[in-house]
Amino acid sequence: MLIAFEWFWRRLSCGERLHAAGVSDSTMVEINRNVRILAIAYACEPRKGSEPGAGWIWSRMLACLGETWVITRSNNRSAIEEGLRNLSPDVGLRFVYVDLPEWARFWKRGQRGIRLYYLLWQIAALRRAHQLLGQLDFDLVWHLTLANAWLGSTGSLLPHPFVYGPVAAGPGMPWGLMPALGIRGTLTRAFANLQRPRVATSILWPGSPGGEPG
Repeated sequence: MLIAFEWFWRRLSCGERLHAAGVSDSTMVEINRNVRILAIAYACEPRKGSEPGAGWIWSRMLACLGETWVITRSNNRSAIEEGLRNLSPDVGLRFVYVDLPEWARFWKRGQRGIRLYYLLWQIAALRRAHQLLGQLDFDLVWHLTLANAWLGSTGSLLPHPFVYGPVAAGPGMPWGLMPALGIRGTLTRAFANLQRPRVATSILWPGSPGGEPG
């Protein structure tokens, strides 16, 4: 299914891709091809589904709007560079690879510790973003992945217009329903609920009431 989608996507023009993403004709009239976008995509990988696939597809869509620089993880590099070889040379899509040093991520294994690592990675991405802002003139900062509203984005801390999305709310489970999950399930979901305090997310969305994205 994903391969078929990639085949179909490559045959669409930039305008058709933007239509597919819900961008109207009136909005596209206002698009300036000289715009330069700085995107943040923790997960970004060609020929993948879920978050990695979304990061790759949206990065390519942003390149239809203008020159796009994407900050992503270093472990995505080989797959991304292979994917770039399949694109037209005039596509204005550049990738910058960021990861924590080995000593600071030895404890992360697969999905274990991914949320904590993601928050720490965002700090490293923010530092790299500041360096890029000092070297190039960007018009817009756009957070792509992870598409999780309650984990926030350090992109909002940069001194540029900020777009957050695609994004999902990641709603918690009602406390009254948790006993149906059993002891283990209840403990897991209760812990997940407690990771969504409004006061914590307000740090990543300064100026937004209750920490919700404005």
